[in-house]
Amino acid sequence: MGVAKAKLDRAERNWNRVQKVMRENEGALSESDKDQSETAYFQAVEQVASAEASLERDKQRLGDSGPDNPKIRAAIQSLEKAQLDMSFSTIEAPTDGVIESYDIDLGYYASAGQPLTTLISTSDIWIQANMKENNLSMMKVGDEVEFLFDIAPGKVFKGTVRSMGFGVTTDPTNKGGLPDIQSKTGWLLDPQRFPVIITIDDDHDLKDLIRLGGQVDVVVYSGNNFILNALAGFRIRFMSWLSYVR
Repeated sequence: MGVAKAKLDRAERNWNRVQKVMRENEGALSESDKDQSETAYFQAVEQVASAEASLERDKQRLGDSGPDNPKIRAAIQSLEKAQLDMSFSTIEAPTDGVIESYDIDLGYYASAGQPLTTLISTSDIWIQANMKENNLSMMKVGDEVEFLFDIAPGKVFKGTVRSMGFGVTTDPTNKGGLPDIQSKTGWLLDPQRFPVIITIDDDHDLKDLIRLGGQVDVVVYSGNNFILNALAGFRIRFMSWLSYVR
């Protein structure tokens, strides 16, 4: 636009000079010189008009200069998506825990839906004991529990029954998400087992010891029978000492 106006200004001044010379001295310039100056002037006028029309079309195509402008809104959306993608590039653990099976290195690419590693939470430690169904009749939520880990021989820990399973999967095609308990098969059919979730009363001593999938021996005190409770307590403590050698 600025170049077109500069050309128009130059052509206009040249045309004015030609007209002045012709008025003062009619034969000083040829008709060819006159026509050439006049043509240059009109071409410059047309170029300015064309540039102004192009500018107006560009303004209309650009639209509103405020936040409602489609191009500005599209640019803002692209920026927000880039910022969101950048935030997703940082993985934050939802709880305190330990990273296990960390099999990636610098330069690896993460794919959506593809796990990179395993987080074992240490903020809520609990035990799943798969109890035989004929052991559940007297059990209830809140019962006292004692248990031991092979990783901590000689020690007996206390806990509480948090919940008891009401169903397990019995059909390989079952899609209901029920627990899948593997039962032993033999000459006599092994009683069905149901998951019992046990809360550890004081897990501070276990956070550095407990392992996901580790073996645990459990006894649940489901009544107030002194003799049975004493025998169960003696057995779990005897088993804890056997953990040193087994």
